[in-house]
Amino acid sequence: MRKFYYLKTEIKKTDVFIKEHGLSEKTLDSELRGKKMIIPKNELVFYNKGKNRTIPDVIFGTFSNVIISDSFKDVLKNVDSSNLQFLDCKLIDLEDQIKPQNLTYLNFLNNLSCLDRNKSTYEKFHPEYDIITKINKLVLDKSSIPSDRHIFRLEENSPIILFSEELYEIINLRFTGIRFSAV
Repeated sequence: MRKFYYLKTEIKKTDVFIKEHGLSEKTLDSELRGKKMIIPKNELVFYNKGKNRTIPDVIFGTFSNVIISDSFKDVLKNVDSSNLQFLDCKLIDLEDQIKPQNLTYLNFLNNLSCLDRNKSTYEKFHPEYDIITKINKLVLDKSSIPSDRHIFRLEENSPIILFSEELYEIINLRFTGIRFSAV
């Protein structure tokens, strides 16, 4: 039986994180829905704010934005590139402590609907609407996950990013700025 891990996106005080960005609401909506992003010129600029001045391999921001290093991108391209969109972006430090960095913005395509609604516990925005705002206990319907999918957003709650055990074992101890919890 395949195991999965979710990406813990909470940000510690010492982490580099995205304080501000130039993404439009329409672009953010495309990202969270698992659609290809069409980026106007110079829109992908992110602004760093944090005590740590070392750029990790994975950087998070609001709305589950994910920025990655070239080495992390290389691993993902070899594992599941057809369901990912890689966009060049720039990271600028708000306090001018580090020089601007050219990195990659990671967009997840084709979110997967695989929440086991009978075994999971979650909260809805409103009882009449099928909008899940919080998942307290995440249980996956693994039969809904294709065997070739190794990284994806959960359709029912798109800020949740899941990794297969195979991908987790490749990247867990090799890259910085990334933390996982088992599902």
